[in-house]
Amino acid sequence: MASWGITEVRHSSPRRIEFNAKFLSAASRGKNLRLTERSSQQGVREAVILCEDAQIITFVADIVRSPRVPGAQLNWVTMAESLNHPSRRQVLVSAATSLAGVAFATGSSPRRKSATFVLVHGALHGGWCWQRVADRLTAKGHRVFAPTLTGLGERSHLFNANVDLTTHINDIVNEIKWKDLDQVVLVGHSYGGMVITGVAEQVVSRLASIVYLDAFLPADGQSVVDVGQQYAPGAPPPPPFSGAGAAAFFGVNEKDRPWVASKLTEQPPGTVTEKLRVTGAFLKVPRKSFIGVTKGEQPFFKAVADRYAADPAWQVHRVDGGHDVMIDKPDELTALLEAAI
Repeated sequence: MASWGITEVRHSSPRRIEFNAKFLSAASRGKNLRLTERSSQQGVREAVILCEDAQIITFVADIVRSPRVPGAQLNWVTMAESLNHPSRRQVLVSAATSLAGVAFATGSSPRRKSATFVLVHGALHGGWCWQRVADRLTAKGHRVFAPTLTGLGERSHLFNANVDLTTHINDIVNEIKWKDLDQVVLVGHSYGGMVITGVAEQVVSRLASIVYLDAFLPADGQSVVDVGQQYAPGAPPPPPFSGAGAAAFFGVNEKDRPWVASKLTEQPPGTVTEKLRVTGAFLKVPRKSFIGVTKGEQPFFKAVADRYAADPAWQVHRVDGGHDVMIDKPDELTALLEAAI
């Protein structure tokens, strides 16, 4: 019987653990092993064993219901050890694995579980902008909700001077509450980052993951205007609304630009001037991601990406494209959103 020992805990939190384990038996050799996905009710959502060399393997595991980390380490190491025996490599490992509810398979990629996505669009846009990504996520078995915020898109007839950031936060909070959504992957694009930050303040217990897609992430007491002035002081105010001008500013690809321009609508002014109360609830969401872009990157978005790039609690990515990623790069964005589950 081979034995293992934990040589280094690389990162640990109530939701995620990553550590190295070394074979203590010279007869054992590292293998490309991966854990398949289990029901979240059994504690561990997903774990991956990455073979670094013949003697040391790195374990990465995401914990859904926060079992005690030392016990989880012991179970995973014990279970992985049994895979050194050929007779058990292709079958579910019983006694040791059942304790953590984990099933092993050799040489296979982990399957993503079905997730619930709530996609929040940015300024001037509507739920229409998510259609390509929503279609792809739905085809992969996920539930997708992409509501249009009050006063925009097909709800532009509701545009009035009373529509503000609180209105839009309530749009999404009510979407989640009235449709009984839980374990939500909440995604906010651009101005939508203001909205999802406010949503987290009210329903953080219903969120499994939060994704800022080239988006604002305000400090306490900041509005969109405040954030813009902080990182781009002295910048002139935006010109009067023009769909064509906005589509060009967003860097939408040439083929889709006329279509996007025809769909954009004026942003209710109260949504960008209202200051948001932020206690930091978004930081309590188990998974946090920021996705930036390489073309036309704004300083206030870059600042967020830079702030969390080295933080192990965050995933930070950059897509080679412009601001409207969901239109220009739907396949790439879909993959990144699935990675945020």
